[in-house]
Amino acid sequence: MGGRLRRLFLESRYTERHSYPKGETLAEDLSVTELLAERLSISDFPGFKAVNLTKAQLDTVVRQQTAAWRAALSSVKGIYVITDTITGRLYVGKASGADGIWGRWCAYAANGHGGNVALRKEFGIEATEERRHALRFAVLEIADLSATEDDLCERENHWKSVLLSREHGYNRN
Repeated sequence: MGGRLRRLFLESRYTERHSYPKGETLAEDLSVTELLAERLSISDFPGFKAVNLTKAQLDTVVRQQTAAWRAALSSVKGIYVITDTITGRLYVGKASGADGIWGRWCAYAANGHGGNVALRKEFGIEATEERRHALRFAVLEIADLSATEDDLCERENHWKSVLLSREHGYNRN
């Protein structure tokens, strides 16, 4: 449900059979049972050119296995960029596995570093949750699932050079 936030949960003793009672009917009886700090859902997939997820949003998409996001991101391989919003440093990576970008980003949702050496040092076990949530994920370029490893390595190297992520970012190779 794209626009609904699903953060506020209410309880009522109201037992009438009306499907949609008016607020005035329930006003005196409602009590707040829970107010979540973060929304439980995320908006629909905006298209590859508009992907710009915070780490918290990525975690939500992965945890909920959001159908539109999963379908889109698992249907392509590609090149992505992770931005550290605290330092401004970038990490350029490639998603070349059978599950495409979806599979690669699931690893980041799981541990914050996806197994990358430099990211593990910065966002690994000793990193605070706040530090991990300083990451943003965006798609730079997509490729067919049939794209070869060599093609993707070439495109990844192109973006590392363009964005200077070896010299000023987290890329080490």
